[in-house]
Amino acid sequence: MWTVGKLQQHKLPYFLSTGTALGVFRHNGTIIPWDTDVDIAMDPKYEKDLVKIFKNNTVHYFERDPQGKRMYWVHHSKKGRPAGGPHVEIFLEPDYTRYPGKLYPLEPCALYKKPVMCPGRKMLNVWFPKGWDSYSGVHYHDACRSTDYRKGKQINLRTC
Repeated sequence: MWTVGKLQQHKLPYFLSTGTALGVFRHNGTIIPWDTDVDIAMDPKYEKDLVKIFKNNTVHYFERDPQGKRMYWVHHSKKGRPAGGPHVEIFLEPDYTRYPGKLYPLEPCALYKKPVMCPGRKMLNVWFPKGWDSYSGVHYHDACRSTDYRKGKQINLRTC
């Protein structure tokens, strides 16, 4: 909520994305019980503003994705220790805003009873093409690629 509060304070438009949006809609305003992160996305044009407000904060550790993805990480502690611990992922990849007719208008929603912004529900059909109202095990990568897990086996799906 600290990250969302900073975005709201500086009036940067954001929305909960992928698994976190799924949790809000499917798990009554909470993250998915077995998830360890919060997913947020923004239009890439706000990247400089995002970096400006988070770069020198003294509360949490903020870093660009070490693998070069257009995203940032907010960790509770320096370098995200312990590994796999809770964190926020802020995506600025254009793919997250590729479908404005499905993404917008953003919907006010609640994460743990705190007001936040969510994508339009039609966007969930893009992120979770097998249906978002029941668990399918699919991990969204981009508009053309997702990974499904069936009986413990990884299956790469191409939709384009």
